[in-house]
Amino acid sequence: MPSMVCLFMFMLVGHVTSLRLSSRKAAQVEEHQALYDENDIHLVFSTDCGRYQSQQAELLAYSAMMVGQKGRITRVAAGCRVGKTDFAQLRRSLNPNYIVHVSPDYSNITNSDAHDMFHNYPFFNKVFGLQDWLENASPPVTESVIVMLDPDQMLLSPFSPNGRLRGRSLHHHSDLQQHGVIWGQDSIPTEGISDLVKEGVIVSQAYGQGVPWAGTTGKDVSQELAQIIGKEVKDLGPIKLDEFSVGMPTAVHILDARKIFKSWADFVVPTHNLIDRKLNTWTADMQAWEIAVWHHGVKQLRMNHLMISNIESSGGEAFDFIDDWHRDTCHDGPWGEDGGSPRMPYVLHYCQGIPKADQMLIEWENKDYPTDLAFHKKHVPSNLLECKAPMMIEVPENLRELDSGKYGLSGPTKRVAWMACAMMKGFKAMTLATKDKFCMPGFNTDPVVGLHPPDKSDIWGKPIGADEEPFSKDGLRPIA
Repeated sequence: MPSMVCLFMFMLVGHVTSLRLSSRKAAQVEEHQALYDENDIHLVFSTDCGRYQSQQAELLAYSAMMVGQKGRITRVAAGCRVGKTDFAQLRRSLNPNYIVHVSPDYSNITNSDAHDMFHNYPFFNKVFGLQDWLENASPPVTESVIVMLDPDQMLLSPFSPNGRLRGRSLHHHSDLQQHGVIWGQDSIPTEGISDLVKEGVIVSQAYGQGVPWAGTTGKDVSQELAQIIGKEVKDLGPIKLDEFSVGMPTAVHILDARKIFKSWADFVVPTHNLIDRKLNTWTADMQAWEIAVWHHGVKQLRMNHLMISNIESSGGEAFDFIDDWHRDTCHDGPWGEDGGSPRMPYVLHYCQGIPKADQMLIEWENKDYPTDLAFHKKHVPSNLLECKAPMMIEVPENLRELDSGKYGLSGPTKRVAWMACAMMKGFKAMTLATKDKFCMPGFNTDPVVGLHPPDKSDIWGKPIGADEEPFSKDGLRPIA
């Protein structure tokens, strides 16, 4: 232990003949030695090579810069095509720490001739792409802590490799929340809760999909699970259900990543073929992640504070951190001054729609919420970052007052307004900054483009057609 190492060193140089540390001081030494350098962190996410996810990628990278995120950030781009993909645009970013790693396209590996949802599974690209990145990145991945994100996540607060508790363990929910941490599992263990990532300990955001691979849907998949892992399920011990049902953001130590990513890639295709098929689900990417974590006996801390996304969430996300509006997104945007409070989710995950997509199907009156502000990532125009393209319509600064709380489950704290202001002001800031840096003077800033569904989508709802075309170079500054 550290106190014995210190004693040995002091004896060697003759400075100390005895060393007595209280248990409290010894613990403090151990905490200090466990902390990482703040740059010892690497954020990574997976995308395709089209416009749709390129805009999401740049918003993620820009938001990381705006919150002061340390370390590198990598976009793993899969499915790029020579002669079709604009690789210069793919690597264009405002963030100086931004890297693009191009990986092969794995989405059709089960059956490249089929055209249904089951066979064309785009999330294979996430699993195999991340494995390809970890094994073949140039320069190589060396950081101790890897944070995996989804491309449709905008940072509201920087990730630290040391977490928010910096190695400390707390024992009460109120103390945890005061430091920006929400425990997402059952009762707090006697040793307390720490959010420090280390070898053998992963920190993940809680999601609501359950644990289908462990039979929580009521259908027994133990035989399928045995086929996937190549051994009897009982040989790996019990499944601690409260450590699973997770998603991105997920933070993992690089030593765990090197073994889990390999098993994740080994497991994802049979998980899709066996469990997704049997249960009629499409979550093999995250089910295979959980199976790999369990397979290697790594502890996964299920937390609720890493994101906000689903307004319907009852305690599984960090809405308690925004409900008091201590960061006023309608007035100051998503990265406005809030007094340095740690009570802020790390990301806003805008996969659900704002208001939530199923609520958009319900007609509502303008007096309850502006009818032209139904924001969804699929409503963002595909040419948003082009120099000659107009900007999206602007969100009114009084949206909090315009939101009655009656529509879209916004409630008395006006969650829809908070999220809509954050997203639309975030996109505006990123778009203006991008055009200002990469476009010639006189670029288009007219805020006239409304929020509308795409003309054509694939079976997953992703815009297609223009999305596959490169961005126009009209108006771009010449490359120096």
